[in-house]
Amino acid sequence: MPPQFSKNEENEQPVEIRDEKIMCKPDNTAEHPKQSYMRQRSNANVNNGNKNVTIQNEKGQRQDSNIESYAKNASQSNEGNSLYFNLPFSLLLTYGSLEFAQWFPYVLAPQAAVATYVPASWRYDEFETRFDNSIWTWGTDYGLCVIFSYAAYKCYTAYKSEDSAEGRVASARLRILSAAMMALYAISVFAGGWAHQFFTTLDSLNTTEFRIIWTICVGTVTAAGGLMGAIGSE
Repeated sequence: MPPQFSKNEENEQPVEIRDEKIMCKPDNTAEHPKQSYMRQRSNANVNNGNKNVTIQNEKGQRQDSNIESYAKNASQSNEGNSLYFNLPFSLLLTYGSLEFAQWFPYVLAPQAAVATYVPASWRYDEFETRFDNSIWTWGTDYGLCVIFSYAAYKCYTAYKSEDSAEGRVASARLRILSAAMMALYAISVFAGGWAHQFFTTLDSLNTTEFRIIWTICVGTVTAAGGLMGAIGSE
């Protein structure tokens, strides 16, 4: 075909237009429909496999969670039953220890026991009472109170900053028992120091206030022995 010319409207210059045949080569990179189908199906199988694995993992986690929950409930139930049965036994053992302590010295050495163990029964007199009210006594008690209080704090916080939450929970009971024991010792020496500092006359020793504070002094140090046994059983 002879070349054709057209005018450019702006410059009004003839432009040659040629009729050429364009040969298109097949794109070898194009994916065959069958290959595309197989690839999509393979991806779908992989996705389904991942979903199955995820579901299995979730089921495994749920089973582990159920087992841990069951074990925790069983442990709490056993602790509750243990406390229910051990409390009366502990009270009976305490009463038996008290009676034994009052009876055994008189069997072992009667004359020495009579001269040594003089029951006060909260009735203090000038002849039998020896109560050291110097600053060496109550000052030492207050100093021990500070030491035991600090020890209670250190026992309760006795874990490393990098410890996991599970590790802190696992050691919580032992830390609490240790801190409670030190706190009881701190209360005991504080009450004893208070009694030695402010109850200095015979009349003050025979008051209800002194009975209360002295019961706290002796009772807390006695209870600390029970916590010491609980710590040893951990």
